[in-house]
Amino acid sequence: MKKLSEHVLGTGSQAGMVLGDNGMVLLSDLTEDFTSDPEACEAFLAWPGLTEGESASSLRTFHGDDYLCAFYKDPAQNFTFLSGVPYSEIVGPMKVQRNLSLAVAAAIFLTAILLQYIITKRLYRPLEAITEELRDSKYAGGSDMDEFSLIRHVYENAIDEIRELEEENAFYQPRMKSDLIRGLVLGNRDIAQTKELLEKNGWEIPFEGMFLACFFIENSDSSDVLAPIVQTRISQHLHETLSPLFYTECVPVASDQVICLINTIEGIPITFDELVRLLEAAKDELLTDNHLVLTISLDGVTSGIEDLNRVYRRVLELKNYRFVLGTNQIIYPGRVMELMPEYMTYPDKLADEILACMLHGKQKEFTENVQEFLSILKQYSYQPASLLFNRLYLDLLFQMQKLNAPDKDSYLSAETLHTPATLTEGAGVLLTIFEWYQERKAAAEQLKDNKHFERIEESRKYIEEHYNDYNLSAGMVAEYLGYSTNYFSRIFKSITGFYINDYIRQIRIVKAQELLMNSDMTITTIAEATGFSNPNYFYSIFKKETGLTPAAYRNAGQRNG
Repeated sequence: MKKLSEHVLGTGSQAGMVLGDNGMVLLSDLTEDFTSDPEACEAFLAWPGLTEGESASSLRTFHGDDYLCAFYKDPAQNFTFLSGVPYSEIVGPMKVQRNLSLAVAAAIFLTAILLQYIITKRLYRPLEAITEELRDSKYAGGSDMDEFSLIRHVYENAIDEIRELEEENAFYQPRMKSDLIRGLVLGNRDIAQTKELLEKNGWEIPFEGMFLACFFIENSDSSDVLAPIVQTRISQHLHETLSPLFYTECVPVASDQVICLINTIEGIPITFDELVRLLEAAKDELLTDNHLVLTISLDGVTSGIEDLNRVYRRVLELKNYRFVLGTNQIIYPGRVMELMPEYMTYPDKLADEILACMLHGKQKEFTENVQEFLSILKQYSYQPASLLFNRLYLDLLFQMQKLNAPDKDSYLSAETLHTPATLTEGAGVLLTIFEWYQERKAAAEQLKDNKHFERIEESRKYIEEHYNDYNLSAGMVAEYLGYSTNYFSRIFKSITGFYINDYIRQIRIVKAQELLMNSDMTITTIAEATGFSNPNYFYSIFKKETGLTPAAYRNAGQRNG
């Protein structure tokens, strides 16, 4: 019977029966249970309508298990087919899904509450919001509205108290100390207030006798988001290197600068040379481990807290000597003094050879002579070395301006290229002039067939003869040649590569340099003699083009041998 039931009704968790016309159970997968428990079977089949209707459904119970049952009565055969599914198999998955949905909803709800708490308690700053409202209010300047004035007064007092609490907060103190030192170094802090803060917070900084070292990060991008990390690494390394022997305070003052205040510790004898040696070791380790190229300017000794800004300005001036010494160096006054010769001599013969190499396109000889020229500059300090470099640079530039060739890529002038940061960069600048000269020379050869070529040559000679005329201008030259000003300016630029007013200004500057170097004329007289009606304008243009004031140029240049 069991095998017959399985064959007809199948196997599984569902309950199935076949009843005869008298309600007798013919087949059932629950046959054994029915046989052993007639009362349970009778209760299960006590289903109103089971023998009356053709089909129906009902929730039935057998041995404590609920079944969702349905039957179908075949009127032709008088058999009733009954099937049941355990209720738990239907409701169970629904309960699991419901519980899962409730859990997800609860998680979302709790997350929303947490975010609301963070936004409200951590990110939202009501004081700043109120400050903004008051600042933008039309009553912010004060009025006769007593209530508003009272609110403002109470608010400002509350802000002052909060700021006092922040300053006393232990977490905030290191940052406040760093800001304080930075302000002293940059010269934008009140000394009296600073002393009060130092005493109030118990910060004993030995300013008297302190050295100031500035670390310039040569391979740093000013917009680099990693700059704070790099500065922190430098500060940590300096502290680890110097702290056993020195008192140190390291503070970033710009994206590419870290200031280190250094003082000796009482009872530990140490020399300046030992300090330089330690800084040299730190610099080399940072280069090896972190690929940081550093130039260190070192100066001191400060007489007190008021002296920090003055020493910092001296340190910035020392940085200029990397023009002679190069980067990855430690620069201090004693080393600079070693560069000071008794007098400055311009190597005229070598400069003439460099110029001749450029004119004849001899790049190898040009490069060799430039390197020899720059090696001579290494014996001088920054100012005379930069002066000698600029003189050679302007001599080469002036030869370029004499070429009749259109400017191909960009306008080359003293304003764009003079006084590079180092002599190595200077060599690159001079080589650039050489290459551009060759390009312009080739272009000039092609312009000789231009119908305006001879007229432009005539205009250049006219400028050479009348550069000392205050009224010399594009209009004056155009009138001399019989052109309109606009038309003449266009063809002058297309053939020479220079705007005519820029060309006139360059001629005047070169003539002024010659007079400053080779005459005793006053600067005002030289300005007038070179076509500058306003001495102040001459001063401004000369410094912009050469990097030195006329007086500084003369003082350094007239010592040439």
